[in-house]
Amino acid sequence: MKQCILISFLFIWLVAIPARPQQWSEPVLITSNSGNGYPDLAVDQAGTLWCVWAHRINDFYWKIYIAHSSDHGETWTGYTDVSRNSEHWVSNPHIAIDTNNHIHVTYDHFVEDYTKTAIHYTMFNGVEWSQPVSLSDGMPGSDYNLVVTDQTNKVYCFWDYGTIRYREKTGNQWGPVITPYALSPDFYYLSQVIVDKNSDLHCAGLHRYSGQVTGRSRYVYWKVVSNHWDDFVELSDTTGIARKGLALRTDGKIAFTWMQRGTSMTVSQWATVYAEQTTMGISNKTIISTDSRDPTLTIDKNDNLYIVLNEGSPEGGNVLVSHFKTENDWVKEVIETNFHGYYGNQLLCHDPFVYLIATKMTENQYPLGDVQFRKIKTIQGIENIFGKTDIEVFPNPSGHLFYLIGHFSMDAVTSIRLYNNLGVDLSAQIDLTITYSPSESGYYIISYDGSKIRDGVYILAINIKGTRYIRRLCILSNYSL
Repeated sequence: MKQCILISFLFIWLVAIPARPQQWSEPVLITSNSGNGYPDLAVDQAGTLWCVWAHRINDFYWKIYIAHSSDHGETWTGYTDVSRNSEHWVSNPHIAIDTNNHIHVTYDHFVEDYTKTAIHYTMFNGVEWSQPVSLSDGMPGSDYNLVVTDQTNKVYCFWDYGTIRYREKTGNQWGPVITPYALSPDFYYLSQVIVDKNSDLHCAGLHRYSGQVTGRSRYVYWKVVSNHWDDFVELSDTTGIARKGLALRTDGKIAFTWMQRGTSMTVSQWATVYAEQTTMGISNKTIISTDSRDPTLTIDKNDNLYIVLNEGSPEGGNVLVSHFKTENDWVKEVIETNFHGYYGNQLLCHDPFVYLIATKMTENQYPLGDVQFRKIKTIQGIENIFGKTDIEVFPNPSGHLFYLIGHFSMDAVTSIRLYNNLGVDLSAQIDLTITYSPSESGYYIISYDGSKIRDGVYILAINIKGTRYIRRLCILSNYSL
């Protein structure tokens, strides 16, 4: 049975709604010739993007390179060697930029011998890079560095040496090593730190109690105020981890994503989970994807959420996927497929764009390949010369047809797609088609096969002049006004 949705455009004044972001841009290669990975991304006060990564020259000789872009990632400069080493394997670089546009980079040095690994630091003052120095003297085997700056331009460098260690840099002086859990026999590991407007630290990582096996590690969250570490909050129900799983909302609360093993999954399968901080604690957890890896998230100034992760493909290989959430709806979109997969996914929001970097891996190069850059416009309201506009689905619910009402020209709608509440695109499955019907008012006829869709609530995505709008659509086959 064929059913129709009539799209009619009425020129009326309504309140503006959020729009779904546009499509992800085509990839721009930051690196070339493979052998690159472990990227990290930051943006300075002028909006310039800086990307740091590790480059393998041979098995035991690597470099740390950096490049920047002043045009929102459209073009990138040639790389600069910031590690300046003539030997040894260096890896796992991280970057932070303070309000003076000083660029701080940390990385693991002497990785080929885990008994000698150290944490190195270098800074760009706007003119030149400083000579790299070790921050972990007397602690051979230190690794897994992180670096952040707060609102006062204090620099924090974290690393792992049996437990969490860190130092603070105020001005040009590094302070002593701080060990928050020096007296605890438990295992603690830090995977991410972000800083809020009050210069408080929000941290995520792993914890397991003394005597427990590695498989009992849980993904946990801490808040740190003036070097006081609050009791951790356990987030994952099973073994879990995320490298870039924290983001700040405008109200100061934290959004979380991580991957964890499901109780019915094989050892190699992981699910991506989302939760958020509330006044009552942690919200109910939502499974975003099963059989997925390396989730990363960010939030724009309107508290719209973006998650990017890797999923296994039924045809084999891996798919880079984005999940977008506004209000209570999730929409899934495939960005790209690569048989060898992706690594080091990272999202960064800097209005009016969300930026994405990921290493597109090449054969026999895990986790290396070439670092790709993409971007997408954040969700914006739409305005025109007649004032604010909106679109409205009416009637809703409906049993046979819907009108989509808005303040747009007759040729504005370029596509309409229908998703279920899991973000799966049903458009092809239900034979969704669009046909323009010329008339005095003008409308589009959207046809679909009603025998292939169940009653329920769906997500309608309408592309209008390059911007997508989202509306809930309730289909009830026996409903009538």
